[in-house]
Amino acid sequence: PTLFPYTTLFRSECAKVHVNIEDLSIEHSPGQETGLITLSLSAQDCEKLSEHLISKGFRVHPTKNR
Repeated sequence: PTLFPYTTLFRSECAKVHVNIEDLSIEHSPGQETGLITLSLSAQDCEKLSEHLISKGFRVHPTKNR
């Protein structure tokens, strides 16, 4: 499997809204068309990126404050 869709997400969608990604993890199983990207962001950047990704048709899971 290729990471192209994931790298496209980070290069374009995250850059468009100028957010600082502090940490990330990517989970993807071979043969599946979907994956899970978990990001660590500030609360402000999280809200901004979530709104942007939802407007672009991405499925965004609820935030977790740790």
